[in-house]
This record gives sequence, structure tokens and C-alpha cells, in this order.
Amino acid sequence: MMGMLCSFLWFQYAILKPDMIVTTVNVIGFTLQTAFLFWFYLYTKPKAQLNMHIGALLLLILSLHTWLFYGATDAEMAMHVAGYLGIVASIAFFASPLTLLVKKSRQSTQI
Repeated sequence: MMGMLCSFLWFQYAILKPDMIVTTVNVIGFTLQTAFLFWFYLYTKPKAQLNMHIGALLLLILSLHTWLFYGATDAEMAMHVAGYLGIVASIAFFASPLTLLVKKSRQSTQI
């Protein structure tokens, strides 16, 4: 889900700063991440928590899109905000698997 958010934010940045390469890469990335999430959703049994996470993600994406294109007073500022949020989302995307390592290392009994 962080991959979807990351691709979405970089796609928004590419629209605000017309760059066809960044747009193309992130449309493909967003499509692949959406397909992966759909596939994961099909095979997940307890769906309550996943539904809540997907709902929060969709609400965040809709809110960000609305603010970037309709709420921001200046297109230049909106582009910078989208870029900074894209950086934060990229770091979170690559750091998110590390939370699983912390859980595993705390469960391990070996030194």
C-alpha cells in the first residue's frame, strides 16, 4: 500500500511539473501496485483490518489529489509539496519491510 501511495504522489508531481517519463513510470508502478493489492486482497482471509487500511489509503489519496489540484493557491507550491511528500513516501516505502525485521529479531531466542 505504501507503493501505491508513493507512485501516486510521484505521478501527481509529474503532472504538476510536466514530465512524460516520470508520469509513464509512475502510471505503470501504480497499476502494478494496484494489481498486487487486488491479488493480495483476494487471498487474505481476515479482511476487516485490510479493509480499514485500504479505506484510509483511498481517503488519503483522494484528499491529497483534491488539495494539490483544487486547494493549493499556487501551482509551484503544490508541485513542491507533492515532491516532498513523494520523498517521504519513498522513504516509508523502502523502510516499511524493516518493521517486520524488528518483530522477528525480538521474537528470536538466539543471540
